[in-house]
Amino acid sequence: MLLLLILIRPHFIGRLAMRIERTFVGRFVAKVSGAHDWAPKLHRWSHRLRTNVRTLWTEKTWVMVLDTLLGATNTLLHAYSLQFVLEGVVGQKLSFVAVLITYVILWQVVFYVPTPGASGSVEGAFALVFAGMTKALGPTIIAIFVWRIATFYLLLLFDGLVYAILGRPANSSARRLSGAA
Repeated sequence: MLLLLILIRPHFIGRLAMRIERTFVGRFVAKVSGAHDWAPKLHRWSHRLRTNVRTLWTEKTWVMVLDTLLGATNTLLHAYSLQFVLEGVVGQKLSFVAVLITYVILWQVVFYVPTPGASGSVEGAFALVFAGMTKALGPTIIAIFVWRIATFYLLLLFDGLVYAILGRPANSSARRLSGAA
């Protein structure tokens, strides 16, 4: 919700920064960041963000619509795959709408779990909440792990193998060559 507010009214974050600049929090941010003029910089950035978002929507509307549709499709596919695995392992029919809404809410919540441990926290949160829906903790835990292996861990393994086989990105060799001279 905060991200949506920032994109709709990006100057909000700049005004907030200017207000807290001289408070304890503002001095702490300045000390940690090493930038004593962080609030005016953030204020200017928020105004540029507003212009950039407006430009993106007016000049590249098709990109924004396509991105929104692809994001929605991705969310629907993940929710469907979760429902499919849960129903297969637990043996209960679940409402797709309930699974979708629960998935979206949980996915937003688990973004706040810090690493290390974020992946395990995702499985734990999903298992606990969906076990409440299915009333079968053991099979739900198995279903969540099967789903996460299929939708997350296998992709990590595949990406790791591709990286191991293909090596570094193409532009990294150019940096090495120019640095060697």
